[in-house]
Amino acid sequence: MQDETAIDDSAFSGFKDGDIIVCRMISPAWLPWVQRSGGVLSEVGGWLSHMAIVARERGILLLVGCTGLDQLKTGMTVNARTDGAVSVDERTAAQSRKTA
Repeated sequence: MQDETAIDDSAFSGFKDGDIIVCRMISPAWLPWVQRSGGVLSEVGGWLSHMAIVARERGILLLVGCTGLDQLKTGMTVNARTDGAVSVDERTAAQSRKTA
């Protein structure tokens, strides 16, 4: 997510169903995209936040308190642990270095 203050369709240009949303803090205005996403990784938030509750009710992966999100780029495959640690899949990281 490039502009976390944006709430209109343009903020999600290029978004495809099943994509993972990576952000500093999730906005409730993003609910239509969250419901179509493969999950959400957020640095800030709590398990009792509105979006976390909605995600649990709808069976959507939503992790808050994630670390390591600053190393991610569009198209990377990531491993997310239940403790919030996020790491780049090494095969994806090697390909990103080749194309960068």
